Amino acid sequence: MYAPLASFIEQLATLSSGDESLKACRDLSHQIENTLRELYARDPTHQLLTDPTVGLIDLFSAQPYLRTIHARRICPSNLGEISDQYILPLSRYARRKDGEPATVTNLRTFLQNWEIFTERTLVSLDWSNVIAAGGSVGACITPLPTEIDGDVEKTRHYLQHGVFANSDVDLFIWGLTVPEAEAKVIAVAKAVRDATPVKTICVRTRHAISIICGLPVAYLPYELNNVLRYSAEHPYRTVQIVLRIYSSPAEVILSFDVDSAGVAFDGEKVLITPRAIVAIKTQINKVDMSRRSPSYEYRLAKYHPRGFEVLVEDLCRHKVNPEVRGLIQLIDV
Repeated sequence: MYAPLASFIEQLATLSSGDESLKACRDLSHQIENTLRELYARDPTHQLLTDPTVGLIDLFSAQPYLRTIHARRICPSNLGEISDQYILPLSRYARRKDGEPATVTNLRTFLQNWEIFTERTLVSLDWSNVIAAGGSVGACITPLPTEIDGDVEKTRHYLQHGVFANSDVDLFIWGLTVPEAEAKVIAVAKAVRDATPVKTICVRTRHAISIICGLPVAYLPYELNNVLRYSAEHPYRTVQIVLRIYSSPAEVILSFDVDSAGVAFDGEKVLITPRAIVAIKTQINKVDMSRRSPSYEYRLAKYHPRGFEVLVEDLCRHKVNPEVRGLIQLIDV
């Protein structure tokens, strides 16, 4: 195992109730990932990167303490200082308690959720050199409410109509040449078509190919964040193949902007980044300006209904004039 990752796991095992030990774990997780990101960018032939899962953890083969909640301590006498650093705070109903499951308990439960979430559209997919990653995998590792856990019908309703209702399934291709990747895209589209009892079409945009299952009554594209989008017919989800060839699963999810999005499924196991482990255990996504993109703020907000508040360590609310509104706030600071 990558030595800094082993050290990170050891730190999590001895994580105390204080904020300082948690901050040390969070800082180490960012250090691990930033080091590997830099290697992928500057020295892609480095010996460390010969391991396609370097820096990643097999979620359900890991020790149980990696999958339990380490709740943020909220001191009623210090609410002002806490609010200085956190935005989009969770309600007390969404905040899990110390020691509660942070994820589903085992791979079997994840696979059951995955089949329901995807409506088995990927059941015949050859998973070699392809992974699913991001929100779709995150949805399926999320603990279900106790009143529906284990009930297939209620689970389907929760995943199809709850906070994950509009989630796509994002696929990423890795370790192939361009001709091999083109063949893989065709194979994925065929696998989805063969597994789906409704008509499927493929739409190519600049960055992805969207495999849309079914033709809605009003089949019209719509815009989201200035990007043209298409909707699949309920209950099916759009399957998106990102048009970039990565060298490994690690390169895919180590590059993600939001901490809790760093999860992937390779057809056999769930892989997770150190940042995502900390985020899921604490229900906190930390702002990292080095990963900021045009949609970064939107994505942080998107994960709030999924159970994640936002930590801005350098936020100084006292420097913002509460009487000022709009963009002039930035000038006033």
